[in-house]
Amino acid sequence: METMIVEREKALSLVQELLAQLAPGEKVEVIRYDGTLILRRESSIDPQMLERLRRVSERYHDVFRRLAES
Repeated sequence: METMIVEREKALSLVQELLAQLAPGEKVEVIRYDGTLILRRESSIDPQMLERLRRVSERYHDVFRRLAES
């Protein structure tokens, strides 16, 4: 992570550079908190990873349930 103090014009330029790097349709997450503005690419979720997670969850559902009850 890099923190910089810049003039307004430079900040606008940096945001434009970030947006120019995005693929068409790619989304940006914008976080505003207590005077801080954070822009970052929306993290993409791998569909294959979600499928593996679903299979593991189904396979070990009873084990997870018993652990939660103990």
